[in-house]
Amino acid sequence: MLEREQELHASHIVFYHSYSHAALLYEVQAVIAGMVYGHLPSNIPALPRLLRKPYLHRPTLRDLLNDFQRGSFREQDHNADFRALAISVSMSLFGGDTEAPPTQCFTQGYSCVDLKFRELLLGVLRSISGSKASPSVLGVLRSIAGSKTSSSAVDVDSLADSIIDIGEKFGLPVDGYRTRGALSAVRSSSKLFGHMLQVFIRRDCVEELAYPAKPYGVPVAECTSICQYADRSPVSGQARLFVDPDVLLNANRSRAFHYCSWPEFCSDEDSAEIGCLTRGVMRGALRKILAPLLGSETDRTRA
Repeated sequence: MLEREQELHASHIVFYHSYSHAALLYEVQAVIAGMVYGHLPSNIPALPRLLRKPYLHRPTLRDLLNDFQRGSFREQDHNADFRALAISVSMSLFGGDTEAPPTQCFTQGYSCVDLKFRELLLGVLRSISGSKASPSVLGVLRSIAGSKTSSSAVDVDSLADSIIDIGEKFGLPVDGYRTRGALSAVRSSSKLFGHMLQVFIRRDCVEELAYPAKPYGVPVAECTSICQYADRSPVSGQARLFVDPDVLLNANRSRAFHYCSWPEFCSDEDSAEIGCLTRGVMRGALRKILAPLLGSETDRTRA
């Protein structure tokens, strides 16, 4: 991690995003993006956001901040519309003054308990399958309008259950996906559930994508420039990152790296013959089960 910081510091600002229960959703979204865009590598990092529809109403960070300051988000950054556009990130691997210190959260990860993970997963699957009357738009490197295809006959609830079974097999926390409600609490466990994304955004566009923040996403009034905030010494604090998938999947604007607290899963080795529960093997299983939605060239084009 630190070597990458040193390598990219001059041209990029680094952010750290810790998570646990969101891991399955992020992996599914990365797999779908890879299936839609055949030129993407199979080992692309976990993808926090995939659907483009939320960005149509608020296409820029400035739009998000304006609505935040108007009081449009009563729950602040816990509001569903805010969450659809941005994630909480720490400014340093070791610095403090953040709700999710990376070194403290690395083993178990970090998660809010008021999220309905099953509904989020179903929302993605329905958008891709076109099984809702009001299609969403998938945002990756280009906008793809969701439409009804031959894949619309897929039972997305059953598909979601199969995806959850795969996630559980590979050691991902899936309690929040088994229920239609929110998690009542983050359960303590001896199992390592921690995941982290190290995200680098180019300095020449980062001001349009991140802002210094206090808890609940409240902007830091005394420092509005994310570059100035990141270049303080020592580096500390947190920010909110506008995770436009067009940017996250554009290597000319950003780079991201995935880490997790159990080494076996970190591997992108995709050969099931090795008998390991690696991330690469899991992604192969997800691609196979998602094939009814995006398996054919026609479905990938129309998705």
